Amino acid sequence: MAPGRARRFAATDWGLLGLASGMGFQAAEDMVRRVALRPGIFSLFFERDDWRYGWTLFGGRFDSGHTASYAGHHIETALVAAAIGLAVRLGRRKGRRWLWAAPPALWLVVVADHAGLNATIADQAAFTSGRSTVPAYLHTLWSWTGHGFNRGWLLVGLLAVAVISDARAQTGRSGVAAPLHQLGSSWAVVAGAYQAGPDPTQVRVVNGLAALAAQRRGRELLAAPFSPAPPWLSTRAFAGVAATLGVGLSALVARSLAVDIGPTLRSSPRAWFAGLLDALRDWWDSMGPGGHGLVVGAGLALLVLGALLVLPEVAAVAGGLVVTEGGVIVVGGTTAGTGAAAVTSILAGTGILTMAAMGAQHPPSGGPPGRDELSDADKKDLADDPHLAELARDPAKGGKIIPETVQEARIGRGLEDSGRLSRLRRDPTGGAEFIDEAGQAWDVKGYHSGFQNGYSLTKAMGDIRFSTMSNENVILDTTKMSPNHVAELRSGITGDPSLAGKVIWWP
Repeated sequence: MAPGRARRFAATDWGLLGLASGMGFQAAEDMVRRVALRPGIFSLFFERDDWRYGWTLFGGRFDSGHTASYAGHHIETALVAAAIGLAVRLGRRKGRRWLWAAPPALWLVVVADHAGLNATIADQAAFTSGRSTVPAYLHTLWSWTGHGFNRGWLLVGLLAVAVISDARAQTGRSGVAAPLHQLGSSWAVVAGAYQAGPDPTQVRVVNGLAALAAQRRGRELLAAPFSPAPPWLSTRAFAGVAATLGVGLSALVARSLAVDIGPTLRSSPRAWFAGLLDALRDWWDSMGPGGHGLVVGAGLALLVLGALLVLPEVAAVAGGLVVTEGGVIVVGGTTAGTGAAAVTSILAGTGILTMAAMGAQHPPSGGPPGRDELSDADKKDLADDPHLAELARDPAKGGKIIPETVQEARIGRGLEDSGRLSRLRRDPTGGAEFIDEAGQAWDVKGYHSGFQNGYSLTKAMGDIRFSTMSNENVILDTTKMSPNHVAELRSGITGDPSLAGKVIWWP
């Protein structure tokens, strides 16, 4: 939308753009996870996985023990974007053309990082030994590049190089002392704007941010622009071909990976983003007409508020702030905070309406009419046993009682009667099925040997490991499994020391 400004991006601007876009995706993914798993309630804080978000710029990572790590979408996307910025700003000279190999190389590293984390969670033994369905070249790259660890520090290094290259462009000198002096001068300008005058702290902070935004803008304008002279046609043709090849390669690699890895994905809605999107239908269906009206009304109200705010401020908005886990990275500045509030309001309203539309377009998770109808025997047992009815009411399904939850309740009741568990209650968060007297969460998992894709050892072991990594123990319902499959799964669990004492078999 602003090609002239994009051509004037400094190297650090590219890194910040990647950080912001990756952070937006991670925010969307975590919001959907909380909406999908906590129907009717937006539980944004104090979740079990909130330990990932600390008060540093490196917050938001995903770890699989000490085996694999993924730094988070914001860090990984910023790595690729920072490499693009360095290639654009420094790679046009003859001796530096090799820098253009950095963006695709880091892109492959990012793909390997994410594939490595997912594959390790699904089946650590198979992946680390190279026997999983992940392509061998990704496994090799993942192994050679440190299993996804220390990506945050790699980004710091790239941004340091970018900052020095931008300062060098501002001074027009190729030495080291001049760029460092320029950086010191920029900081002195910002500090002076903050400390000037006896103004209140709020005013001084605004002045400091405005001075910082001016420094960033000056860095952008003084960076060497693309030449407007010919051969502009060949430049644009090259860019168009490169973009087309990039999108095509991404689509082909993504499709091949999906074909290879797809059979090993778990069906749990807590597993992957696609499953979370499907789970939105449960959230929508659980709210009822009144909840639907409130959600749509809130989305429309935010859109109207944003429109009213943004109209007089369009010309004033020159950038914004990106905040990550307590660290603030200044991308630009606004001459009025109203502009930032307007953009936020519009994005929030659009997101809410999009989620509502997605939920409305999917049928209720119960499926065709009659599938969720309870049998007469189930109704009688629920009426005769209030505790069974309590265990059958699943918060993850809006408090509904369906045949699936009745089966879970019967399992929990049977374990109580046999003394293997005591004083069970439904997990009010909907994350697991039950919580016992000691506060331990228990997840019920069952597999069906009679269906073509109803059971596989890799899938089952991945499900169980994922639950235990989420601090949930597992109750295995084997009533629909063949004796051979039960024996195979029992052998797999026995051979994994990390699962000792965390699995109960039913019956």
